[in-house]
Amino acid sequence: MHTQHYVIIKLALLLFFAVIIPVLPKTAYKSIKLIVVVVLGIVTVLSIVNYINVLETGTFFYNFGNWDSFIGVQFRVDEFSSAFAIYISLMATLVLIYSFRDIENLVSKKQCTNYYAIVLVMIFSVLGLVFTNDLFNMFVFMEILSITSCAIVSIVHAKKNLLSSFKYLMINTIGSLSVLKGIGYIYMVSGHLNISRINESIEMMWEVNQTNIMIALGFIMLGVAIKVAAFPMHVWLPDAYESAPASSAAFLSALANKVYIVVIFKIIYNMIGREILCELGLMDITMYFAAAGVVMGSLFAIAQKNIKRMLAYSSVAQVGYILLGLALNTPLGNKAALFHLISHGLLKTALFMSVGAIFYQCNREKTRQLDGLVSRSPIALAVFAIGAFGMIGIPGTSGFMGKLYLSIAVLQTGRPIILLVIIVSSFLSAMYFFPIIISAFVKDDSDKFRGKDKKLPRTLVYPMLIIIGLSIIIGFYPQLITVLAENAMNSLMIN
Repeated sequence: MHTQHYVIIKLALLLFFAVIIPVLPKTAYKSIKLIVVVVLGIVTVLSIVNYINVLETGTFFYNFGNWDSFIGVQFRVDEFSSAFAIYISLMATLVLIYSFRDIENLVSKKQCTNYYAIVLVMIFSVLGLVFTNDLFNMFVFMEILSITSCAIVSIVHAKKNLLSSFKYLMINTIGSLSVLKGIGYIYMVSGHLNISRINESIEMMWEVNQTNIMIALGFIMLGVAIKVAAFPMHVWLPDAYESAPASSAAFLSALANKVYIVVIFKIIYNMIGREILCELGLMDITMYFAAAGVVMGSLFAIAQKNIKRMLAYSSVAQVGYILLGLALNTPLGNKAALFHLISHGLLKTALFMSVGAIFYQCNREKTRQLDGLVSRSPIALAVFAIGAFGMIGIPGTSGFMGKLYLSIAVLQTGRPIILLVIIVSSFLSAMYFFPIIISAFVKDDSDKFRGKDKKLPRTLVYPMLIIIGLSIIIGFYPQLITVLAENAMNSLMIN
């Protein structure tokens, strides 16, 4: 079998088992958990093989059913998408293993089975977004991702979960409609939905139909900004993250939130081109909003009492960092954006996992409930502390390297005010992370009448340690990501 088919095999496996798992008998619950791990393991291996194939043969386009790209569905498989597919597959596998005990602690086994099936569909949509070279199918995958994201938030049938998932669904529907409206305008002026074909004719269209392209870009970027929770379109994020189970919040942070950044990269470099965006001033507008998000997200996080809600506002700030690097429109800025994307994906996922482990073991999730908790949950608190140091940007962490690359890129473009924003945001991050760490490690336990704590199962501990370990490794050896990011950007800009 030709290795190019591996891209489709991955998606077919995910969708096939997502359909099969819910109809399996309840007695096969342990087998179901083994099945999903094996499926994601195979997907990860195929992603690695696919990446190696792309390194050897270069970018290729996969046309479904051998239909011409003018009327058929097409995937673009390059170093950028292939490398990101490895990240998605690996993170999905680790978070899913973590979710076994986390979700079992909250819902019935039948609901757990449905949860695993939903997660497989979610991963299917994320990989589809990474590889698709067709605007309408991009929209379809976005819709699947929105519905599955809403489902994993509301898997716990509590009032706050249902309300937050409904809010998430309504606001993201507005984003979807905005994206669809933009796609309609692009199709009206180009006659194409294939991204590469649009790119080939974009300069001619820009000369004769600037207004429609400006409107189209405005709608598409607004819709994606809502979905990525960029400031000030972030209002759905805190409620969703706070009410969601820790594993669901980890999935949203590691996969759903990050893949929309990938969509932005594809729109800029595969479809529109930097020149038109710069002529419109869209890069500068993005930079101003991103800088505002970096500061405001950190300010909002300081005032939160629930740890997951605090981490949600922290994510708003971190998305701002990524968009800042992208908006700089320089090679180093792009590299810093991709590095920070991976770094934040690892750190924030580890943080949500540690919070989930603390809740599992000690039933605590408020910032003021962690006094002296290190004696009761040392592993989870250690992971939380390392993740927090990374978010702040302490030297030796991947977060520090991401901010360092971004700061250098900012100075290269002659924007010292943006550098000041990065420094201020780091101090603000320290203001909401350090008090939690100090109280957990230094103060006495405030709960004098506690019962016996649960022991953390290995399925909670190992994924958490692996993810935080990966973030430490790239903090000391950032070239592992920077070289990959540079090559990925080069492949993305070659049509």
